[in-house]
Amino acid sequence: TAPSASVALAPHAAAAATTEQDARNNRIFLDMIRSAQAPDAVVLIEDELEAKGEAAPLATRLLYARALVQCRNYARAADVLRDLPKEADADPAARSLRAAVAVGTDNLPEAMLQLTLLLQDYADAYVDLAYVNLLLDPANNRASSTDYYRIALEAGAKRDPRLETELGVRVGAD
Repeated sequence: TAPSASVALAPHAAAAATTEQDARNNRIFLDMIRSAQAPDAVVLIEDELEAKGEAAPLATRLLYARALVQCRNYARAADVLRDLPKEADADPAARSLRAAVAVGTDNLPEAMLQLTLLLQDYADAYVDLAYVNLLLDPANNRASSTDYYRIALEAGAKRDPRLETELGVRVGAD
């Protein structure tokens, strides 16, 4: 007999349900972490990770590391972060958690490195923030937009001559 339409659609529907379920679970885990229930979140996330194995979403693994940091289990959090897939190396959440682990283990140079890398990831956002801030109120926001632009440059963003012209400054001048 031919498979029914519902059977033929099952793999796609199951994948969509899994994604929705992962998102729902992650919201629950995050709420627990935020409401001082990190130890309980650790237990639930461990169960989830064990069930999913290598297929566990990156977001769930990062929430696990965050819950461990909240519990001050820095060694285990460091292990979790070390075991993340290579593509997570530049993930802002992973960098932030690496910085938290470094602070928790008194490795302040590593914390500085991770935070510097995090700022570099967001440097262009500061340029955008300078533009939007200037657009909000060109007469009154020129100084604060210039400050945002300076932060962007200090964090590694490239000079934006057009923004400098609009601000009436040459912030990035050597």
